[in-house]
Amino acid sequence: MRLFTLAVVLGCGACADQCCFNDGDVISLQADTGHYLGRCNNCIWDEVYADSAFVHITEPWLGQWTVFNAGDGKIVLQADSGNFLARCNNCAPGASYPDEAFVHVDDWTASPWAQWTCVDVGEGKIALQADNGNFLARCKDCVNGAYSQAAFVHASGINDGSWVHWMIESDGQYLPNRCQMPTNAPCTDVPTTTPCANTSTPAPYTGAPTTALPYTDAPTTAPSTDLPIPAPYTNAPTTDSPYTDAPSTVPQTNVPVMTPATTLPATTRPVACGTCNNCFYAAGGNLCWDNWTESACTASDLYTWCGATTWTPTPAPSTTTPTATPGTDSPTTAPSSDYPVATDAPTTQPPLATPSPTTSASQPTSVTPATTSPTTIAPTTVAPPTAAPTTAAPTIVATTTAVPTTAAPATMAPTTLTPTTAAATTIVPTTGSPGPYLCTQPRVRKAWASLSEAEKTTYKDAIAVAMDVGLYQRFLTMHADRMDNMQAHGTCGFMYWHRQYLIGFENMLRSLKPEFACITIPYFDYVNDNTKYMARSCNDMASCSPILNELGSAADGASTTVDVMGYSQTSRCDSTYPLNHFNPNEGTSGALGCVPRGDWTTTYFPSEVSFTSIKQALMEDPNVVAVNRAIETQPHNNIHATLGGIMDNAYTSPADPIFFSHHSMVDALNAIYFKCRVAPLGYSDQQKQSSALGFEGCSVHGESAITAMSAITMRVIVGGTPVNVHDDPSVSPFFKDVPNEYYKLIDNTDLGPNSYSFELSGLVGDLYTKCGAAGLQSQGRLRGLNDVPAYTSGRVENYVVSLQNASHVAKYNGWRTAITSATQSLGWTPAVTETEINKMVVAYYHYCLPGGVHDLSPQDKKMWRVDSVSKQVQVLGKLLDGSDPIQVPGWQALNAQHFDCSVQPAM
Repeated sequence: MRLFTLAVVLGCGACADQCCFNDGDVISLQADTGHYLGRCNNCIWDEVYADSAFVHITEPWLGQWTVFNAGDGKIVLQADSGNFLARCNNCAPGASYPDEAFVHVDDWTASPWAQWTCVDVGEGKIALQADNGNFLARCKDCVNGAYSQAAFVHASGINDGSWVHWMIESDGQYLPNRCQMPTNAPCTDVPTTTPCANTSTPAPYTGAPTTALPYTDAPTTAPSTDLPIPAPYTNAPTTDSPYTDAPSTVPQTNVPVMTPATTLPATTRPVACGTCNNCFYAAGGNLCWDNWTESACTASDLYTWCGATTWTPTPAPSTTTPTATPGTDSPTTAPSSDYPVATDAPTTQPPLATPSPTTSASQPTSVTPATTSPTTIAPTTVAPPTAAPTTAAPTIVATTTAVPTTAAPATMAPTTLTPTTAAATTIVPTTGSPGPYLCTQPRVRKAWASLSEAEKTTYKDAIAVAMDVGLYQRFLTMHADRMDNMQAHGTCGFMYWHRQYLIGFENMLRSLKPEFACITIPYFDYVNDNTKYMARSCNDMASCSPILNELGSAADGASTTVDVMGYSQTSRCDSTYPLNHFNPNEGTSGALGCVPRGDWTTTYFPSEVSFTSIKQALMEDPNVVAVNRAIETQPHNNIHATLGGIMDNAYTSPADPIFFSHHSMVDALNAIYFKCRVAPLGYSDQQKQSSALGFEGCSVHGESAITAMSAITMRVIVGGTPVNVHDDPSVSPFFKDVPNEYYKLIDNTDLGPNSYSFELSGLVGDLYTKCGAAGLQSQGRLRGLNDVPAYTSGRVENYVVSLQNASHVAKYNGWRTAITSATQSLGWTPAVTETEINKMVVAYYHYCLPGGVHDLSPQDKKMWRVDSVSKQVQVLGKLLDGSDPIQVPGWQALNAQHFDCSVQPAM
């Protein structure tokens, strides 16, 4: 075991030979936490960005790098995969920022962003300076929402902190004076610019070195896939290491730096950008990655030159390092280059022409947006459409007399609309909302099965138009953005992040045409549909759920391998209207014209969406964090995984419109929770922020904190650059006046002009009306309440209506009534009764229904960030091993009587 320190001269006190390497040296880089830098290699769930660089390795031999000299005093670091560590330089779609570190370069000679200048910082530690002048560092909250252990090229100098410093380790021992130069060699203020005498610059190295251990699987000592960052290493230094031998008075220019100003022709760099190569939006101002300073770029720069993905920095001329051609860097290990790119900057393109409000109900059979090329028209010479202000938010008008009806609005598109056969491919998103168009009806979300045929057609037409104009794809990027997704899943913000997301999407649909002005997202009532399945009035998800056959199809489409935003998916690709309008490549040619889906005719409801399971999650868990987690892990995750196709991807699932109806149902469950457990407490605004049932904070997978007052991280990817949705003109109108602090989103009826209500029915309506007492009646029946939505003090109210054709509900309620009568005679509490009923549900699924009781697959657990056995599988296990049998007397007879199931054993 050997450990050696290395350095180049930054000032007197460091010896010039300390950063010399022999080609092929194998080293490890230890961060200030005590962990080592490594290729992620599936350290994060669902194999996303396996080649990002993370400080997550606990043993040095698991995070080794092979060093080669690149000339001019620079080195390159090769990972076990054979590729080289580099500044991302817009290498990956949806990557947090262009300066996140990735192991993605296969030819370092053509990639100056893979070449590092080594700087001694004292005490055996070094810093690595990239081509843009910044330093590789552990993120340590460098970006809002980023993992603190991710590696970024974000530090402006070696004095930024200990997270910029790396201890070099090789076989665990120090080996000073690597180049065998005298230790008393005189100091010089000029860095060495030549490689060690006993090395030579190698040819491009594309294969994995034989001296490196090829670790193709995630090491067993690496952190879990659900929480990629382990607890701080116990041997980590508790204080920043001193670096007194690198005086702060020594100018940074002592180290060779590729000056950003020389990397792009002056004719193409806006004056406002100065020397900034990468601009992005951050709270408080626009930051420049080159020097980490605010306001280095203006807002317009974000959407023009600085947001372009086709530009790649060109290095300064060098006799040893070839110059890369701009725009040619396309690493083979980065996510697919088919990632949708907005080819025109939103702030510089003219808005698309939008239809003037009209009372005509006609709609063309092919949605054909304006075809004028945005890039050939100067934005200052084109006035926006006068009928569609681009900065106004959709207006929702409350009324005390409006009653929801099943009739289509007067301006609704006819049901005879002939869908197009392919998605439009020449359109980029408009620069703002074409509306708002006035809606004089209450904003009510209904179950898909409750919509009229005309209402269903209108909704599908709106989805098709949104896909055609590129706005649907913009919303897809919001969910696919990695930083957004980290905050949206597996945290206390799950329900509220998605609530804001759905409101924005709904506002976008309403803005597209006058006939869409009153659209709301219909919810997928799988609680009701699952009850049909339990009552055996249907056989599978396709025959039980109308939405699966009507919003697209349940079985059409041939098996195809497609790529959506860098994720490959092999499944049937459904081109049924409106899915034939889907094009993952926003504003480009080569439309996909279909959406990957599972075969829903052979798919069965999971027991996690049963009325009993959902009721327990909403009514029995002790606090809002537990309720949030239960709803996410049980109905939410299981519906995603069971449906399969693109729905079984935590990032790109919004490609399927079913996603929005699924989350509209999750949102309805949240409305039930608030009405039953929070509203009766009459919390003040302050209490909502801190109470166990109102809102409780958490951390984002052990990293940055979410508090009641935290602003939601939601970004749209524009030209490859993530931009806050409130600052991008193509989507900002849809989020105007939508609360952006978590606790302000807990009540769907109290969201100002964006307030909305739910029309509920059947078992879901019973749950909303009776809360914890729902389903426990010993006699009686479900009843409808308040046939119209009501307004009180400007706030809407959810309401319940009678469920039509509800024989399956009557059958299910008869079964629960018989059980409740038996348990009441025994003096059991409602909670005990619900526990026993859930056991009976699990037994019924296991013995009598084709889908059975199953846990998520290991692949799905990784995708959806689950690290435990599902509750229902645990219940089944205890039933089968006899450790927790069903206590209801004669339960087998009750199941047989009401559900015609006679194959259950005595327990």
